[in-house]
Amino acid sequence: MVPTCCLLVCHFLAHPVVVHCVYTGPDVHRRLRTLNKCPLQRARWCVISDYEMMKCENMIMAFAAKNLKPDLNCIRGSSVEDCMYKIKYGDADLITLDAADVYFAGKLVFATQKQSRFK
Repeated sequence: MVPTCCLLVCHFLAHPVVVHCVYTGPDVHRRLRTLNKCPLQRARWCVISDYEMMKCENMIMAFAAKNLKPDLNCIRGSSVEDCMYKIKYGDADLITLDAADVYFAGKLVFATQKQSRFK
């Protein structure tokens, strides 16, 4: 007999997938649901332009339409460096950076005594 979880997950799928569900065990559905959970309720995305703000607001609507978590909140920063400091001091959680800005953040903004070997 096929476990109930496999009937839920594989209801419209071909026989080989059902065999895979049986192989993974009766808690496969619980495991798949766990992958879609996020421990954060809300994430604050720091943006620096009107265009980034528009993209962030569109992403909020897209996340809500698909019931994805965390809920996003768009925060305006005056510059990339300002957003880095907002993250450092807990006022923001996310930012989109290019490679040079990632290097700058690691070397100057988030540097600690233990990271001084990179100087």
